[in-house]
This record gives sequence, C-alpha cells and structure tokens, in this order.
Amino acid sequence: GVLLDVPKHRGEPYVTLDKPVHGWELEDIAKAEGITLEPGDAVVVYSGREALQVDHPGQYYQPTLDIFGKERPGLHASCLPFLHDNDVSILVWDMMDFTPNGYDLPWSVHGAIFAYGIALLDNALLEPLSQACAAEGRYEFMLMIAPLKVDGGTGSPANPIALF
Repeated sequence: GVLLDVPKHRGEPYVTLDKPVHGWELEDIAKAEGITLEPGDAVVVYSGREALQVDHPGQYYQPTLDIFGKERPGLHASCLPFLHDNDVSILVWDMMDFTPNGYDLPWSVHGAIFAYGIALLDNALLEPLSQACAAEGRYEFMLMIAPLKVDGGTGSPANPIALF
C-alpha cells in the first residue's frame, strides 16, 4: 500500500469543497513522497476527514446524513485516469466522491469499480496511518485487508492493517 497524504502536501488540515483532490495532484503527491506506483498497488488517499468533521460537525460524512444530492468535499472525477493509468487494485479513502462534480454523476469515482475493476474501501480511518507514515518517514507499507465472506454480497466490513 501507498499513502498519498493530501493535507500534508497542501499544508492545510483537510480537503475542502472549493479544493477537491484532482488526479494531477495525486501524481504530484506521489512524486513529493518519493513513491513510484507499481501495478496492483493499493492507493490510500488521506484527505483529513476527522479534522474536517471537528471544524464542521454534522455537515459532512455523518452516518445518519442523507449524502445523496449533498455537497461534499473529496476526490474529483479527474482521479479516475490516475487510478487507471497506475493500474491501482484498491482505493482506500477517508472522503468519498466530490459533489457536485460537473458531470451530473452522484458517485463519479465509484465508477472505478465497474469501469476498471478497482475495489474500494470507503470511509477508512486514516489519520492514525498518516501520523505513522510521518513518524516513520515513509509512505509505503504492506496492507492487509480481510473482509468478511458474505454470500451474494457486494460489500463487507473490513479492518485494514498497515505493516511497516
């Protein structure tokens, strides 16, 4: 797995509605962190969701919030070519699809599931991983994800573990 730490790169606490994460920015972050993506890598995008929720309680990413049709910060649809071109196998992220995205699609980055066969791990708690990567001075690690087997299911709870 590789962590792309957007707040650290920007020098800002979190991603905002007026500055969603773009694909070109993910490329820049990987270069700045000294990461060379390899086919099959799990890309972990930290956007600072916990800090955003502290500053905007109840506004974004709350489990009880109706997220359909709502504005929310996150990854822009321009991240799709980055995921495809780098042959990413899994996208792990703490924020979700930026909305409104200008494409009249509610889940633009989720399109990576059916368009590219990329697995998604939504709403991950990534702040501790960001802190560990900064302390270790490295942004690459072994990532283990063991979802539950759910017959006929299309998703499962999972507890990802990063090993350094």
